[in-house]
Amino acid sequence: MRFNRQPKPKRFDERTITKFAFLPITARNQQGRRETRWLERVTVVQKYHPQDSMRESWVTMEFE
Repeated sequence: MRFNRQPKPKRFDERTITKFAFLPITARNQQGRRETRWLERVTVVQKYHPQDSMRESWVTMEFE
């Protein structure tokens, strides 16, 4: 049995992910306007933003 033990992200860490947007994803584009994309391959920058100890999550900030 193996466990994948990665360090917990720190507050305001950023990551860039590329995925197929099967469901709509809303974020800011390069001009600063909010944009929604779906049914295409997208690259997004996410920021780790814990609101409290119970709701820790990655928040989508902008498209690349």
